[in-house]
Amino acid sequence: GCSLGGIVAKQEWSENYAMVKGVEATSPLMVDGDSRTMAETQLPTDASSGSTRLTEAIVKLPEPKKIKKIVVQSPNLRSFSVYSGGLGEDDWKLVKEFKNIEENKVSMKANATTDRIKIRVMRTSDDTTQPGSVGSQARLRRSPANISEIELYGLVEGKEAKPSTTTAAGASS
Repeated sequence: GCSLGGIVAKQEWSENYAMVKGVEATSPLMVDGDSRTMAETQLPTDASSGSTRLTEAIVKLPEPKKIKKIVVQSPNLRSFSVYSGGLGEDDWKLVKEFKNIEENKVSMKANATTDRIKIRVMRTSDDTTQPGSVGSQARLRRSPANISEIELYGLVEGKEAKPSTTTAAGASS
């Protein structure tokens, strides 16, 4: 067997960017580092999507970061999409979509340089179906997701990970 030891640099995750000073979130409980605290996703502020009744959670960073991993912890989230913010305020790029998940903690790879992330909820385990009256369809009553944590990570650059073996710059004997 051939070994690739030493060729692939070990990846080291950065601090959780969602816990950096100056972060804003739909609720501070979603980014407090305590998975026992819980907050609900909210209806978007723009009225146009009010008809769909999809709730969301947004985390805004004080400055753009290279985000490589996103972790979402929720006991009732079943189907959702994750977006990274683009150039404009309403510019969102799909990172990943999840359907019919059962786990309470979902971790995904990402490749986005952004100052904001949005979780848009499509379905929770608390959604209920209301039977329709005669001649009308049953209606889905959406419940907000309960999110305990949203974590955002980048990579620690290699030069910070291990100390340099060279002494003073340009010193030779």
